[in-house]
Amino acid sequence: MTKMEEIKTQVNEYFTVLKEITEKRLLWESSTKDRLWDTLTNVVKSTSIRGEVRFLGEKIKNSEGIQLFLSDSPSGISETTNSGGKLFVKRGGFLNFSQLYNGDIVVIIGFPYVVELMEEINPLEIGKFHPSLITEEFIYDKVGIFLNKMIQWERSTQDDNLYL
Repeated sequence: MTKMEEIKTQVNEYFTVLKEITEKRLLWESSTKDRLWDTLTNVVKSTSIRGEVRFLGEKIKNSEGIQLFLSDSPSGISETTNSGGKLFVKRGGFLNFSQLYNGDIVVIIGFPYVVELMEEINPLEIGKFHPSLITEEFIYDKVGIFLNKMIQWERSTQDDNLYL
């Protein structure tokens, strides 16, 4: 194969990849986004979990996301001051499904933290997936992983590795 033939093959592959990106974006818009919204909303409505489903990136086409966010809550930690007292808030964790530049969906877990007392823990990437893989069963599986990480966080000490 000549160098020019190699270049022509690469150009064809490049255009194939661009077509695949367009197809993944269309799939997100036609079904994946609604499936995520409906399934995560069902989790919130069907359980006693305190949280909400959020749509992210509504102004940025092809870079949107759907997030299950656990509500902020009292941390149980308080400080006595001369002027009374101060209660510290625990920010809730989140499970995020977002479009990437290439149309794949990245799944990320964000961990809770106590405002003013803890640094935020870097989010944990679960993986990057083709939108066709985002079935109801897939979503429930990722919610299960998320809840296990939240349980682990609540039980953990700072030395525990939440990334396992």
